Amino acid sequence: MFSPGTVLVMDGSALPRAVADEPLKVRRHRTAMRRYRCSRPVALALADGIIARTTTIFDYGCGHGADVRYLQSRRIKAKGWDPHYQAKTKVVPADVVNLGYVLNVIEDPRERVETLRHAFSLANQALIVAVRVDCSLEDAAEFGDGQLTGKGTFQKIFTQAEFREYVESALGRRPHAVALGVAYVFKDEEAEARYVATRAFTRRLEYRTDLIEEFARSAVARRYVQLANKLGRVPLSEEFPAYSTLLEAFGSQQRIERLTLRHVNRESFEGSRAQRRQDILTYLAMLRLQGLRPPPFGALPASVRGDLKALWKTYSETTEEAGRFLFSIGTPEVVRGAFGGPGWKAPSIRFLHPSIR
Repeated sequence: MFSPGTVLVMDGSALPRAVADEPLKVRRHRTAMRRYRCSRPVALALADGIIARTTTIFDYGCGHGADVRYLQSRRIKAKGWDPHYQAKTKVVPADVVNLGYVLNVIEDPRERVETLRHAFSLANQALIVAVRVDCSLEDAAEFGDGQLTGKGTFQKIFTQAEFREYVESALGRRPHAVALGVAYVFKDEEAEARYVATRAFTRRLEYRTDLIEEFARSAVARRYVQLANKLGRVPLSEEFPAYSTLLEAFGSQQRIERLTLRHVNRESFEGSRAQRRQDILTYLAMLRLQGLRPPPFGALPASVRGDLKALWKTYSETTEEAGRFLFSIGTPEVVRGAFGGPGWKAPSIRFLHPSIR
């Protein structure tokens, strides 16, 4: 079903046949690095219960077979076929069929539809279909209804709306969009009803006991959690040099945030959060005491902006609270509470508030 003029590769692109026929040493740099974790569509399907121990999976266009190996390592019955890397594998029906980032690389529009329909015909319960969506390509020339990249690979880039309409038009079934460029199309009505009920009453992360355990075992994730404990908030990507490794392993910023909050030391986290809040209020109060205006939000360091977003709804709310904090310092009750009496003694200095002399 794939174009005879192209060869599917793991990054969701296709090599022109002339390139694919080059010696391996020559074209190795043209192909993507092999993945050793499951792809985002498969991770989502696991999270949503579409893929489970009791289901059989067929990966249609599996590339090097990373998803197949991952599922097999979870004791899930999975097989895969690819026109270049797994051409000898027999194409067979399964409970769930995965068509991950295949449609993007097929140049012929008619063949693209045929591939989608054939993949759906193999599914007993549901088809997982994923495409590249809303991604601008640099140095790409128009080619057919898609683009030809600087590496000579074809890419058909969809918009999210176009993707949903395309799938529904080709299959005559309403797709369930679960993420940008990822959808489920159900053939079995009971499976569709279970999915809808699951999404309505259960949070996706709760299914991912494997993901939670993997996050706990990851040395990179543990360092990220330690930084969160120190900051009292989820670190920004620019504050953690290995953040790209976390994204590759766990899929999205939102998921990393949920996993991090699940693993933080609550006492350390809340203590750091309270201390950071106090530091910011003190800083802004000192500026006001000196007659200086707070700097614009955009002029603040990224880490401070991250603190502000985590602790207050708006920057103006922060500055207002800092003003109240400043004026509260002068009340006798606060002074007595802070210093344990009417004054504070230093080796050679004694500070007293005028109102309580």
